[in-house]
Amino acid sequence: MPDNWVGTVTGSALHLIFLVSVFDIHFKSPIVSVSDPPPPTFPPPAKRLVLFVADGLRAQSFYQPDAAPILNYLGKTQGVVGLSHTHVPTESRPGHVALLAGLYEDPSAITAGWSDNPVMFDSVLNRSTHAWAWGSPDILPMFAKGSARDRVTTDSYQEDMEDFASEDLSELDSWVFDRVERFFSSASNNHSLQLQLRESGNIFFLHLLGCDTNGHVHKPHSQQYKDNIKTVDQGVDRMMKAFDKYFRGDGRTAYLFTADHGMTDWGSHGTGMDQETVTPLVAWGAGIKQLEKNVGARAQFDQVQAFKNMNRIEVNQADMAPLMSTLIGKNIPVNSVGKLPIEMIDLHPTHQVEAMLAQIDQLLAQYKALESRHQQVYFPSIFHVAYDQLEDEKIFRKKQTIKNTSNQGHIKESLRLCSSFLDELMDGIEYYQRYQKNILITLIRIAFVGCAFINLAKLTSNGRKSIVVKKRYSNFIFTASGLFIALANFSWFCQGLPARFLLYYLAPVFVWSKLVFYVVTRSFVPIQFKKLNILLFIQIVAIILIIKESFFDRRWLSFGFLTLLIHPIVNSQVMPRNYFPFWLLTLAVLAIFPWLPVVDGRNEHLLLVLLSGFVTSFSGLFWHMSIRLNFLKLILCSCPIMAGICVYYTGSTVGLSPVVQFFAWLIFTLAMPASMTTRPFYLERTPFLCFSLISSYLLLSLSYEAVFLPILCLAMALWSKIEDTQSQDVIKKNDHFGAFLRENRGIAQPKRMVTLQDVSCILSFMFVIFYSFFATGNIASLNSFDPSSIKCFVAVFSPFLMGGLLLIKILIPFLCVSLFFIQIIWFRGCDFGLVMNVLQLFCDILGLMFFNLVQSTGSWLDIGTSLSHFVIVEGTTIFIVILLYFAAMISKLKIC
Repeated sequence: MPDNWVGTVTGSALHLIFLVSVFDIHFKSPIVSVSDPPPPTFPPPAKRLVLFVADGLRAQSFYQPDAAPILNYLGKTQGVVGLSHTHVPTESRPGHVALLAGLYEDPSAITAGWSDNPVMFDSVLNRSTHAWAWGSPDILPMFAKGSARDRVTTDSYQEDMEDFASEDLSELDSWVFDRVERFFSSASNNHSLQLQLRESGNIFFLHLLGCDTNGHVHKPHSQQYKDNIKTVDQGVDRMMKAFDKYFRGDGRTAYLFTADHGMTDWGSHGTGMDQETVTPLVAWGAGIKQLEKNVGARAQFDQVQAFKNMNRIEVNQADMAPLMSTLIGKNIPVNSVGKLPIEMIDLHPTHQVEAMLAQIDQLLAQYKALESRHQQVYFPSIFHVAYDQLEDEKIFRKKQTIKNTSNQGHIKESLRLCSSFLDELMDGIEYYQRYQKNILITLIRIAFVGCAFINLAKLTSNGRKSIVVKKRYSNFIFTASGLFIALANFSWFCQGLPARFLLYYLAPVFVWSKLVFYVVTRSFVPIQFKKLNILLFIQIVAIILIIKESFFDRRWLSFGFLTLLIHPIVNSQVMPRNYFPFWLLTLAVLAIFPWLPVVDGRNEHLLLVLLSGFVTSFSGLFWHMSIRLNFLKLILCSCPIMAGICVYYTGSTVGLSPVVQFFAWLIFTLAMPASMTTRPFYLERTPFLCFSLISSYLLLSLSYEAVFLPILCLAMALWSKIEDTQSQDVIKKNDHFGAFLRENRGIAQPKRMVTLQDVSCILSFMFVIFYSFFATGNIASLNSFDPSSIKCFVAVFSPFLMGGLLLIKILIPFLCVSLFFIQIIWFRGCDFGLVMNVLQLFCDILGLMFFNLVQSTGSWLDIGTSLSHFVIVEGTTIFIVILLYFAAMISKLKIC
């Protein structure tokens, strides 16, 4: 395998390791094997529990005046009103796992099916005597699997009911309320069901998807979303009457109402904005008492009108699991990390202390399991550092102090000691869950730095190997590398770490061994300080800083076009006079996009999509008048206007027309293969590939992004033409990526080194790649979607299909830019392997910057944003490699 392939593959593999490592460092799974604790000794304050989860209902909308009058009245007069703060990512699955299991789900769930459990976990439904659940087929199945199967009964509607084209999506919630009423009606004729319903410790879970679906389609400020809140509010009243009727008003039913996550103004969720993480909480009925003062209240929500002249409680989402378990007198799920909000539970004071001690035992069992697992290492004096704040003697003394204080009648002090002890236990659990954090951070940083130096060394080497030096040092280097590999394996084995941790331990050894061997066996050119080089260096630093700052404020991208405007000057290129006005105009227009509002679904400009398709098709036909247009080429040129018509028609009518859906999928799937039947010549193949990609992009567009891609392609075409005019005699001889140009160019050897001008050009390409991601969107684009953008393709809820289409929409501009960049590096005669070294060098620099910024503490917005930044940089590093090879392949491959 050629050296450039080896370096490219190993570089991408290392970045994949770096990407995975951040989850083990900051977001390690909380799942541990814990034995069942003894059942609680206090009498349960409620006989049964009813849980309402309004999917996608944000607190901001719920607490608007008259939005949900019944629920607000119940909370204010008979129970508790407050807020629940969710965890990132603010998605349905992790939200429900936090609510019902009290834990923040394993990161491996990202790669698992929507309803599959990558790790089996305990939940309040599993702990109940029996549980019945109604709602979405996407949520309920994961709580009915494994050990819960025999005690959890689910009833879900068909998936095709989640139809985004439906006019009344609140029917999803009405279906749930109707089925519950029918359930109690059928119980009168089912003796075995009657016996189950009479038992203590039952849970009834109602999952209400209407708000989430209406929010995605019509946005939270729409009348449909507000009407859906009314439907939920009235439905809760119906359910109370149904339960009171069946159980004859025995007053032993506890009610909880909350949401799994909120929603932004533009109908998405996934990140850590307050609109997404702050959800309503209402509790009333048996076992719920009104608050004497605010509990956990945050000052930023004091001005909410609904909270004026009343006490409220604010809890973390995971706190709901111990709350529900305590209300029905069942064991808390063993892996729960929530903290019991004892202030809202109506229990005798001594029983309150017993309830808190039950949670202490639950968390203590978790802590002991983690401690035991970490003690089971070889050479514990070296590889195990105990958490000295929770030694066995200290734990015994703390529990004894709590009991003595309670026996003396000092209940408030006893509860305060319990709360303090719970905090210490959570700190201890966090200590062992993040035990490898500092070591892994150090190892990954060392590997990052080594990768950057390897790529830098390859760029400054003149390629001549010294055989004598190689023989002299190779044995020593291989021996030293072997010793470090043995040490890394020994350390990994002694600690009993997961297999993937061995990759983290070996990555620095591999990288630095390769670096040392490369440095001692190569000769390097001296760095020359010239005025032009200094100017180029300033340009390179400016582009890196602009890319970094654009992650926090995308308007910085506009300044990057100043570097592209002077790009021909600093590269000593002569631009034809008739090109400069177009070059200036296209860059000026592109610089405007980062200042426009983010494309997020709030504002649809379907006429702009139609106009963009028309202009693109007309320009293509006019441009290709000079060549012979056959029927297929004519169809390809017409694809953009056909895509624009599909989007405009779908947005102007109700529902999804089968004809539109057929043509949308036809264009989306066949346009690119059809464009690959054209002649593999850069003036013919690349434009038709762009037409096919623009057509697919238009089908996924709603607003000004429909104009963005054609202008971006035009700018890249002009850049390619500028490079073309300067490169009449510089061609790589054996480069298969540019083989389709060979009959039109002279043949010369490729450059063995890249110049500073080449580095500037390659980094400019990298800037355009990041620009194509941020120009019309933001971080939320990575983990949120607006169903309106895929309404030409599908109307029924399908998260993976929708996510896949969104990912394709993000990657299409990347691919368009890559198609032209393949030509540019061909015109410059650059070695493809060295080009990849330049790209990976700057990706290493950016990756290290954002790796150091990833955090697992602070606000959920900060945590989610820092993680998204790093994922984007590392994902871009990997995708750049894939897309460049893919662009080269489709540029030269001819289907027929």
